[in-house]
Amino acid sequence: MAESSFKLNDKTILIYGPIHPIVHSLAGRFIEEGSDVALIDPTANESSRFINNLMDMRQIHPHYGRSAALEFHITDREVAKEAISRAAELFGSVDVFIDVSLGARDFTDNTEPTKLFTEEVLHFFQGRRKGRIIYLTYSNDLLRVTNDKKSIK
Repeated sequence: MAESSFKLNDKTILIYGPIHPIVHSLAGRFIEEGSDVALIDPTANESSRFINNLMDMRQIHPHYGRSAALEFHITDREVAKEAISRAAELFGSVDVFIDVSLGARDFTDNTEPTKLFTEEVLHFFQGRRKGRIIYLTYSNDLLRVTNDKKSIK
């Protein structure tokens, strides 16, 4: 099997969305690979227990990455920008944005949290000239929207 050219060690992963088993698996695996993980969730108190477990694993395995739960209700671009800035302050940067909302996303709605976050993350990544965006979804609707050059620039 060919080795990936994208190393996860010393990367910062920003995960946005509710805590569910998929997020547990992703965050746990990223931490094991040495990535730092910031979970952006409107109910960070639920995320905090999970984050504490991840940080306990770091005490046993010092090469594991760090983690943090950040509570933000993404209502506009300024809140999204603040969430990204906070994660970058904690871990030094942001390298990957993962939206785990899984549900339908409406990129024509200017108040939709995924769209707000995507616009700010793109702006952040353009300034750094690198970064990756990943969406977890149940449908192909997102693929149709992202192929529309007018929806996401």
